[in-house]
Amino acid sequence: MDAVKLDICEPFILTIPDECVPFLILKKGSKPFDKFVMENYISFHAYDYQNDTSDGFCLRFENYIAWETFGGFSSLHVPLSLQKNLGDPIGFLTDALERGYILMCDYNTFCVEAASSGKPRGHRVILYGCDREKRRFFCRDFIRGSLRPFEAGFDEMGRALQDYPWPGEEKGGILGLRYDGDFESGSVSICKLYTALCSLCSSDLLQRNNGVEAFGRRALSVFRGGILHYSSPEEQAYRCSYWMNYVRESCKLMEYRLQYLKNCGPGCVSPGTEERFRAARQSVEAAFMKLLKYEYKQRVDRAFLESTAESCGEIEEAYMEFAGSLLEDCRALLKAGVTEIEQSRLYASAERYSGA
Repeated sequence: MDAVKLDICEPFILTIPDECVPFLILKKGSKPFDKFVMENYISFHAYDYQNDTSDGFCLRFENYIAWETFGGFSSLHVPLSLQKNLGDPIGFLTDALERGYILMCDYNTFCVEAASSGKPRGHRVILYGCDREKRRFFCRDFIRGSLRPFEAGFDEMGRALQDYPWPGEEKGGILGLRYDGDFESGSVSICKLYTALCSLCSSDLLQRNNGVEAFGRRALSVFRGGILHYSSPEEQAYRCSYWMNYVRESCKLMEYRLQYLKNCGPGCVSPGTEERFRAARQSVEAAFMKLLKYEYKQRVDRAFLESTAESCGEIEEAYMEFAGSLLEDCRALLKAGVTEIEQSRLYASAERYSGA
């Protein structure tokens, strides 16, 4: 096989490659897409990290689903320590791609001309195809706020994998995901949605020997609280936009969930929940657009950055008011005996929504 380019969808959310990959595979409005969105990426997770080049907190969606347990998915994993010592990394990558796996790899952008910023930088790249004859990989990475496609030579990518600059964790390295299409529709669990919303509305903070983990609202506030601790205005602006983007993408997922629940029948989503959702979304969108204009001007305005960081607190408050209201709606459904939603009953209406 000389060339392969896997058929991928445009990602439904834009956060980090690990979280976007399922949406490259699952078609919006399909039954597995609906089940994934209704039961996952609902709450937040933050953890502190230290490496040779930086330190601080990472913010992520809380992931409840192990790919190998989600019907229809197959996965593979090469830990970072082994990634750096693969005897034939190009052969491994091309073989996995030809077997239908979309790959996520830790790589040094400095080694890849199309992705380089001029200095060593550890990042995550998505590989979705290769051309053996031209010795090129088809890639996607986050470049200036979008998941953009580019190509990388075999030799470039081989060096980039081996020269990844951060020690990393064993869960990093090369991750592969393939959807085999044998998903059984089953049902969407209101219980799982309710449990995840409880986590979102909580303020759990875990102390570990080597740092801190936070979940739900505490994850948002812990990350937000560290924004102005950075001395660099560029880093402050970046972390503000990073935090806001997670809330924006969460709103996108929440809007889909609200519509799905409304398809269950009248009264499943209260008018107050919809009103609070609109307020939260408008709040974060307005602040995010102002921040983009600031970054575009490429000038330092510390007063603006301080004001923007403060506005993140107001956004968080509006978002959590909505989350609490949705939690109450789900509690009412459970009290009424609605614990699961059969997808076969709702699939037609969900499909109409996805095409709107």
